[in-house]
Amino acid sequence: MCSQQHKKGRATKFPHLSLSALYSSSAVILCGVLQIQSACGQGDQQETREGANIPPTVQPLKRNKPPILPCGAVQTVQAGDEFFIETPNFNNKMKYPNSAQCEWQLQTDSCSMGINCPDFQLTDFLCFDHMDIINHNGSMNRYCGKKGPKETVLSDNVTIAFTSSAWFPDIGFRCRVVCREAENEQEGPWLKKDVNTTHCYCGLIDQKIVGGEPAKIESFPWLAGLVRRGGFRPFCGGTLINSKYILTAAHCVQGRTPYNLEILFNVTALPGDQGGQEMQVRRSVDNILVHRNFSSRLDFDAALIRLSEPVDISGIAGQEIKPVCLPTEKDMEKLYIGENATVVGWGQTSENGDVSSVLMKTNVEVISNADCSTHYPTITDRMLCAFTPGKDACQGDSGGPLFVVEGEEDPTYVDGISQMYFRYVQIGVISWGQGCGVNPGVYSRLTELMKWISINARDGSYCSNL
Repeated sequence: MCSQQHKKGRATKFPHLSLSALYSSSAVILCGVLQIQSACGQGDQQETREGANIPPTVQPLKRNKPPILPCGAVQTVQAGDEFFIETPNFNNKMKYPNSAQCEWQLQTDSCSMGINCPDFQLTDFLCFDHMDIINHNGSMNRYCGKKGPKETVLSDNVTIAFTSSAWFPDIGFRCRVVCREAENEQEGPWLKKDVNTTHCYCGLIDQKIVGGEPAKIESFPWLAGLVRRGGFRPFCGGTLINSKYILTAAHCVQGRTPYNLEILFNVTALPGDQGGQEMQVRRSVDNILVHRNFSSRLDFDAALIRLSEPVDISGIAGQEIKPVCLPTEKDMEKLYIGENATVVGWGQTSENGDVSSVLMKTNVEVISNADCSTHYPTITDRMLCAFTPGKDACQGDSGGPLFVVEGEEDPTYVDGISQMYFRYVQIGVISWGQGCGVNPGVYSRLTELMKWISINARDGSYCSNL
């Protein structure tokens, strides 16, 4: 349901190119223009006939402009590398040719690659002219029109492909790729020191699920539905975690592109049912980031969706859309065994049954991975299991949240007495299971994924009570 195959031509491969070689060619040109001795391979000082050293004349030296990686390059990228990729003819200020295909293959094991395309203008007709960013695990982002990647994180093995149609070429794009020292995304707590905050409260409780009951969307203002472009029926769920990012399951977005995906908030009833659409808020998608270790066994089943326009989580604009709370540093050792947790969604209300026409919720009990492994021997540390007979998430609920209720002491006081407030904290992402309500449901365990989330969603703003 959530996969999609794309066929495209492949450009002729160039042999492996050294970025240092590209830089050195630039240095030779620079050397010829500025006549810098050190750049020309001569010594740093001149020696007179009498043997005295005379310091060389210091010439102004401009920083080398990053090289342009040619179409067809297959490149291993190192920490500190920086270069451009561009469409044919862009450097000559001409439109790209019709029926063009260009491809760059990039891989690294030592740094974190990112791409930014401030100059991006392709013909926006049915997305015939487009850039594809294809990850090694099969996920793909497609960009067209004037919406190119903006400060987008790349996986460590990626193909960037440009394709133009036979009609109406445009200016094209020039994108800068930078590889910075990689941060460890697998270990340790999330990086709270790097978090941007807004004055708001996450996960506050306002005084399609098997065995569930109808849910009020105002109780879950962070719940999001993933829909096809222009659609109204969610095929997967997700949660707003900050002003810019939706957290969902990787298998929900594998093979999908920002162009054909949208996010709906405030979805209570589906089309054909009374109400539910007048309050909906729709957002287009800027980027999809699947966890780099996501596998066919559904390990690391998590993805981040960056919205093209931030959500006003402060409520000043009148939109009551708030983020859910996430586990904090003090929660990293929690296993949540025996705790009562809640799932919500629009999925099937029974195995092989009908899809729910309204948002549903139900409660399940978290069980240990040891108990869960008697049902599923392939359970990993990145997975969490929950089970209550007859109650479960089901097909169509994937990507949605598993959350618990936590009490917090409010830092404000009423009549000199500290107050308690309760909030929802998401501890899992609905992932997989066998049957609905007859075996444990399996969720991606957020305490094992928080550092990856915090690193890759750091440009969003979180609520200050996080």
